[in-house]
Amino acid sequence: MLGHAQLNLERGVTQQQVRDFKVTTLDAVDRIARALTTALPWTDRGQAVDVIAGTTAMAAQQWQTSNPPETLARLYAEDPLLAHVASEFVPRLTGLVTLLLAGASTASQGEA
Repeated sequence: MLGHAQLNLERGVTQQQVRDFKVTTLDAVDRIARALTTALPWTDRGQAVDVIAGTTAMAAQQWQTSNPPETLARLYAEDPLLAHVASEFVPRLTGLVTLLLAGASTASQGEA
């Protein structure tokens, strides 16, 4: 669904429906950003929002990769050249978010 929000779900709906969705989304981003800045004191709100944006983008892409259609899943299982593309969602996303946070931490230290 994450990958389709802007591509499909926000089209062909009323302005009020899109506004309601955006306001709900902004509220969720605000709550998550506050939790991140509390848990990771080296982050500021802008960095927390960037981490949320990066995580959301990676989650959308990784969900598709981790849940391929049957034909693609068979191809990954049968072709050693492509086997690395198949991945489990949670471990892969966890690793990617860890790298994102490590990079954000390094960037924060460089600013200090």
